[in-house]
Amino acid sequence: MANLLYIHKLSDLNIKSAEIESLQLVRSIKQSSPFPLTQQKIAVLFGETIITNDDIAVIDGSLQLLQPTLARLDGLLAQGNPVHEPVNLRRAIQSLNSLAAPLANSLAYSRAILALQGDFLGNAAALLNAIPTLRTSEEKSRLNSKVSMYFESVLRSNGFTFTHRDIVFEAHTGLVLDLIGSFSKGYLFHVTLEEELKKATFDDIKKRIPLEKLQESDSIAASIAAIKEGVDRAYSINMRMIQWAIIFLSLIKAASSR
Repeated sequence: MANLLYIHKLSDLNIKSAEIESLQLVRSIKQSSPFPLTQQKIAVLFGETIITNDDIAVIDGSLQLLQPTLARLDGLLAQGNPVHEPVNLRRAIQSLNSLAAPLANSLAYSRAILALQGDFLGNAAALLNAIPTLRTSEEKSRLNSKVSMYFESVLRSNGFTFTHRDIVFEAHTGLVLDLIGSFSKGYLFHVTLEEELKKATFDDIKKRIPLEKLQESDSIAASIAAIKEGVDRAYSINMRMIQWAIIFLSLIKAASSR
């Protein structure tokens, strides 16, 4: 798989960064002489970019858990219990609400790629092997249309960029990570003025908080941790698709220079 050196976030992909990333991979492909390609070689080259049913299940599970977790937080807010900090409850609700659409869109995107995968893995070898044999403009146009279809479907754009703002990207992975960290520090609980002045730690503060409320907070935090698994998996898929694009571009360049 392509080890990305310059692309560290989804917005980093463009034709210039892709060309730079592909340089070493093209050399590696030429040195290993994988042509003519077979379906087995394609499966190996793209192996770590493949989306699985397990990927889909993890994202779907997180999405299914989102609304029940929000309902629990809404319930705590409605209780108006002075042990809780309502501002932080609202922030937690807002943060989780902001994950709903990106997770749903990521699930739909991942399912679409899973469906496309079979076609690509079955046809990529023949498509790439045909590149050096193309002679007429009509032949080149037909192959270019097929190649463009793959890139546009995977990258969600008709340029060499990855359209990612409506699916899970770095803002969402950072948000859910921060939220879990906040819960470990007693995010849901009100801190008194005296405790603030004394710079009391959560270990000190939790001594006055009823056990059932601490357990409730821990249970919600565990749900958010489970949601994080889906967010992280969705982001991993998106980065894998950028790697897929770099590998495919590199193979096209290698085949074109034969």
